[in-house]
Amino acid sequence: MFITFINYKEKDMKHSILSYSLLFIFSLAVAGPVFAQENDQDTTSENSVCQDSTDQEQVEFHWFHKKHHKNMHYEFWDYGFGGFKNGGPFMQVNYGRSENKINSLLGSMDKTGYAQVKLGHEYQKPVSKKSSVLKYNSHYAEFAIDNADLWKNNTVGNLDAESVMFGIGWDKGYGYAAGSSAFLFTTGNGFGWTRLRINNAILHNSDVNKLAYFDDTFRFGIKSESSIKMQFIPALSVDVSYERAQVYQRVLFWKMGASLITEAACQGLLDEFIGKVLKSSPTAAPILNFVLKSGLSYGIYELRKDAMNFPFGGEDPLMKATYKIGMTFNF
Repeated sequence: MFITFINYKEKDMKHSILSYSLLFIFSLAVAGPVFAQENDQDTTSENSVCQDSTDQEQVEFHWFHKKHHKNMHYEFWDYGFGGFKNGGPFMQVNYGRSENKINSLLGSMDKTGYAQVKLGHEYQKPVSKKSSVLKYNSHYAEFAIDNADLWKNNTVGNLDAESVMFGIGWDKGYGYAAGSSAFLFTTGNGFGWTRLRINNAILHNSDVNKLAYFDDTFRFGIKSESSIKMQFIPALSVDVSYERAQVYQRVLFWKMGASLITEAACQGLLDEFIGKVLKSSPTAAPILNFVLKSGLSYGIYELRKDAMNFPFGGEDPLMKATYKIGMTFNF
C-alpha cells in the first residue's frame, strides 16, 4: 500500500500564519491603553471604529481562505484525490497477455489471456497558459481476470493457473496537446487482492508448500504500471500498457511499509528532478518522466522477485507481468 502525501503549500501557509500571529500579538500589546480610554470616547464613534475593523478583518479572512483553499484544492488533486472541477469519469477496458511466476518454483505456469475493466476519474490541464505540455492524473477501481480460455497457450508439463484480482490504483504523468487530441505518457501504482487457482496436478512436491500460500485464497499485492495513451478525440483514447504486480505470501507490516516508503522516497526524488526539468525544458519532461519512472519501477520489482520486502528481506512473491492494449471512454 502506498503512502500518499498531500502538499498544503506549507511555505505560503507558514508565512501567512507568522504574519497573523505577529498581528495578533501587536493587537494585544495596544489593547490595554485603548480599552482604558474607551469610557471617555463617544459610543457612536466606538461602534463605527469596531465595525470598520470587523469589515476589514472579514475581507482579509475571506481573501486568505479563498487563496489557500484554491491552492490546497489543486495540490490535493495532484496526488490522486478530489478536485473534479475540470475532470471527468472514464471507463477503460483492456485485453492482453499475462505471465504468472514464482521465482523459486521448479515448475512453470502457462501464459494466460488477460481482461481488465477500470472505472474512475481523470484530469488533465496545461502546465502553463502558453505551453502545449499537459499534466495528467487519474484514480480508479479495477477488476481483472486471467486464464487459459482468454489465450490458448497450453504447454505439456506446465501448470494451468488462473487468477482474479480487484483493487484500486492511480496514474500520473505528462503529455502533449495537439488540438483536440493528446498523447500522454503515464506511470502509476495500485494495490489490491489476488486469488490464484491451480487447475491441474502439481508435478513437483517441493512446489506444494510454495503454492499453498496463494492457491484458492485472496492475497494482498501491489503493482506498478506504465502506459502510453493516444487520445484521438476527447471522448476516446487507445492505451498501450505494461503492468508488473507483486502478490505477497503474507503481509509483514513493518517490513512491507519500510520497503514501500523507500520506493516512495525514490519516486519523490525523481518528482523533484522532473519538476526542475519542467521549468527549464517543458517539452522534454513528459518523455523523461516516463522513462525514469518506468525504469525505477521495473528495477525495484526485479529486486523484489527474490525478496518481497527488498531491501528488508522476505521470501519470493508471486509476480505477474502483463502486456495489454485497451480503449478508454471518457464521459
